[in-house]
Amino acid sequence: MLGVDLQQRTTQIFDQLAVAAAGAAVRAALGAGAASVVHAEQLKQPPLPATPFLALRGGAMPGQSGDMRIPVWRWWIYDDPQQGHYRINGIAPLVEQAYPFYCIPFGKVVVSGVSEEYPIDPSLGLLARVVTLAFYTM
Repeated sequence: MLGVDLQQRTTQIFDQLAVAAAGAAVRAALGAGAASVVHAEQLKQPPLPATPFLALRGGAMPGQSGDMRIPVWRWWIYDDPQQGHYRINGIAPLVEQAYPFYCIPFGKVVVSGVSEEYPIDPSLGLLARVVTLAFYTM
């Protein structure tokens, strides 16, 4: 993990969906295009983005200093309960396709998992599913 700038990598992971050409299909499937791609902190203050939308959260990097620690990010895909998971399940593979292995310099991005379908989030009143990305340095 030594030498990886987490803020720079987080920006690159975010921009891959928010502005890069590779994320165009994802943005087209969202409620308000690029405005529906946010950092999770933005969900703390209303209004919420148009649904469906994506919220990025950083994940844990287990391991001791000096060990190889793999940074992870999680794209939470949210939608209205009346939509069920139909649109969420269509967006998840688009997120995966937007991250070819070598889309971020000096490493490889892999989709390390897609979560189960989450029931209604009580704080947001929305359904969700999570796509987890991991970054391996070269």
